[in-house]
Amino acid sequence: MGDITNKFDISGKDDGKHRLVCQECGRETLHSIICSYNESGSEDCGGGNSVD
Repeated sequence: MGDITNKFDISGKDDGKHRLVCQECGRETLHSIICSYNESGSEDCGGGNSVD
């Protein structure tokens, strides 16, 4: 296997309100995002192929 790359981003507060479905009651509610964590990466499998 080839190189493995990972990228981690932590984003700060978002001032907007987001409409999301509540997992407990199933209703649409307004939410504020205080902090979000995003992870991405890929692995080179060789032969010009990669896995994201």
